[in-house]
Formats: sequence, C-alpha cells, structure tokens
Amino acid sequence: MRRFCDSVSEDRQREALLAAVHGGGAFRRFRSEVERLRLTEAWFAFRLESLERVVLEWAEDNGLECVDDRNRSGPA
Repeated sequence: MRRFCDSVSEDRQREALLAAVHGGGAFRRFRSEVERLRLTEAWFAFRLESLERVVLEWAEDNGLECVDDRNRSGPA
C-alpha cells in the first residue's frame, strides 16, 4: 500500500493515502480513501502489476520460466 501511495502524483491524494495507512485499521482506511479519491482502478492495476512482479521474481529465483498466455484463446 505504501508503494502505491508513493506512486500517486497528486500531492493531496498522496498525503491522504499516506495518512490512512498508519495504525490499526489501516487497510480499511486505505480502501476507503482509494474509493473516495476514485483511485480504485489505479490501485487494482498497481496491485496486479506488483503481484506479477513477485511471481516472476520467484519463478526466476527457482529456475522456472513463466509464459504469459493471457491472450491465448482456448486450450493448447
């Protein structure tokens, strides 16, 4: 969440998000701010990209090759 906050270019939005991610209930407050600021689509895109990066790094570290077949139509 912190990396997403830091990636937001608009100062007021970034500061609101950063304020939300501290203390107990941080995820709930963060999600509320994301929705209030209409950044839900950007958050999900950022999250997906981050998860993909983690998977690719893990695969590389374990000698595995990843194949992106999201655009493939039907079974191989």
